[in-house]
Amino acid sequence: MKIELKNALKDCELFADLNDESLADLQDIVKLRMFQPGEVLFWRGKKADGFYLITDGEVEVFCSGENGREQILHTFSDGELCGEVPLFEGGVYPASARARGELITLYIPGSDFLDIAYENPQILLEMLAVLSRRLKKFVNLVESLSLKDVTTRLMNYLRNRSDDAGKVVLDCSKAELAARIGTVPETISRSFRKLRTVGFILAQTDDEILLDREIDELILSK
Repeated sequence: MKIELKNALKDCELFADLNDESLADLQDIVKLRMFQPGEVLFWRGKKADGFYLITDGEVEVFCSGENGREQILHTFSDGELCGEVPLFEGGVYPASARARGELITLYIPGSDFLDIAYENPQILLEMLAVLSRRLKKFVNLVESLSLKDVTTRLMNYLRNRSDDAGKVVLDCSKAELAARIGTVPETISRSFRKLRTVGFILAQTDDEILLDREIDELILSK
């Protein structure tokens, strides 16, 4: 599959403002890597030698507990970076990552990237901004998992993904959704029933949900 490397790199906010010479340097080090649905990009605890720029598809970053339960920490899509967190310390990946569907990425070797970045300090400043936003999302996730019950977490998940009419498109299975909000399918089924009972959910199919905006506003106002 042919990928226009320069355009793919410029679609990433980290590299969008680089000059042609720096972009050419990056093009020389990146490697095209493709993955099948469910295939793992890297495992938690493995040495982090590089990171990925997603050009087409989605990646789930997750952690697994001793009991086999998973917590999905984040989902990345086109133009976003994945696996860059341990880059500067030469450490290991703090979580695992897998392809949600067919996936096309550009793999960027860490040591080669740092050689280029040291010549272009703006890249390092942009990466600091990216990591700061990532940290804020993880802080919100930890707060949600530790302080809010499952029904509240599900409500917030649906609210954040709804359009102006209250429609939510479900792009994952019940098991995947449970992993995203830190619970199990049986518990999330009970939470769905509660939200239908109170009227927060007006209608529900396998792949769509319709929220009652008036009920939602009443809940938010409390």
